[in-house]
Amino acid sequence: MLAGWVGGSGRMKTHTNPDGSFVMVPDTTVIGARVVIGDWVRIGAGAVIEAQCMIGVQAVVGAGCWLKNGVTLADYCRLGARCRLQPGVVVGADGFGYEPAGGQIHRIPQIGNVVLEDDVDVGANTTIDRARFSQTVIGRGTKIDNLVQIAHNVRIGQQCLITAQVGIAGSTTLGDFCVLGGQSGVAGHLTLGHRVQLGAQTGVFVDIPADGFYNGTPAIPIGLERRLVVLSRKLPDLFKKVDSLVASLDAGSRSNP
Repeated sequence: MLAGWVGGSGRMKTHTNPDGSFVMVPDTTVIGARVVIGDWVRIGAGAVIEAQCMIGVQAVVGAGCWLKNGVTLADYCRLGARCRLQPGVVVGADGFGYEPAGGQIHRIPQIGNVVLEDDVDVGANTTIDRARFSQTVIGRGTKIDNLVQIAHNVRIGQQCLITAQVGIAGSTTLGDFCVLGGQSGVAGHLTLGHRVQLGAQTGVFVDIPADGFYNGTPAIPIGLERRLVVLSRKLPDLFKKVDSLVASLDAGSRSNP
């Protein structure tokens, strides 16, 4: 393990520990103060790792990645080339896996990892949980905003845009070129097809086919949602008319027993 490197470029191509473990760091890597790098880590050429980052055992940082201060890349997780992680990002925390039994809630070990493919950007304080068994995957070129929660075993396709405060529950799959508006939420074990778009604060509880644009909670096609919004604004006048009509009918029935 390497710890506490301060500024400058790493000069060692390979640091070998007495137990035979090693850390591979090219000369072109820039490592800030108080960075901790676990055993068997591989770091690509031209990577920048700012102060107080933590890189776990057997993690991989691809060429040209930039980890801003305070990033955690947990054990066995992998970053492709040119990924950019903003301050406070956590990649590879345990997924939320528990099982009630015998009057207690038991923790289920989370033994998978997280893979970010090439050119993925992740915003500040976003968390991407490791898979229960296999992999949580973020596809090539996808951009993720601040304060996003991506749960275990989620698979996100290529070139997606996921804006602030989105939550995606476990084992959900997103196709390529999806766009998720701010504060939208997707329940677990669902599939969203390619090019699906969700408006802000949309709540998804069922699968959505490709090329859908959905809004509202529960999510419905945006054309229908907009018509319902217009109609809902007319409800007060409609109730007044109904009340007036009922009153007229009641008055007529009293005058004609």
